[in-house]
Amino acid sequence: MSLPGGLVDDHLALIAPVVSAVERVAPRLKTIIVIQPGSNSAQAVGSPGNYVDTPDNFTKSVRSVLKQARQHTDEVYCLGMTPVDESRVFPKENKLQNSRSYFSNSRIKLFEDAMLIACKEEEVMGIALHDVAGRAGWGNWLWRDGLHGDGQAQKWLYDYLAPELDLGSIRCA
Repeated sequence: MSLPGGLVDDHLALIAPVVSAVERVAPRLKTIIVIQPGSNSAQAVGSPGNYVDTPDNFTKSVRSVLKQARQHTDEVYCLGMTPVDESRVFPKENKLQNSRSYFSNSRIKLFEDAMLIACKEEEVMGIALHDVAGRAGWGNWLWRDGLHGDGQAQKWLYDYLAPELDLGSIRCA
């Protein structure tokens, strides 16, 4: 399940009901939770220096999410953040809200590092993606928005993670 948009704290309350629903539908299946924070917490809004979050606060938020997830299974993994196309997202116009957001890869990497600190503190496997995805060509696999990976990006992500997470027969949908 994917929960797009918002900040990490916005999704905290959704973990328990989602896991409970899955356990009711498929009680004999092994529960694995894979969390991948997006880059919204790393963005600035309105002007390039008007950040919506700090790395320290982000670490605390990720720790809260990981603690909540660990209440449901010991198999929790946290995926790092992927690069963006700065030429399209610095700034990124939001015509519906008449505003601008600013995303930079250096700041996203800073937040990925903060996420990895939370993973270490909570003894959850954290997998850095920003640098390795960038080297693999992630920038060629973005939708026009410059933020989100397309189907090729998702395939690369699955191929990269399958051996790491021992996904075995789990198919990439």
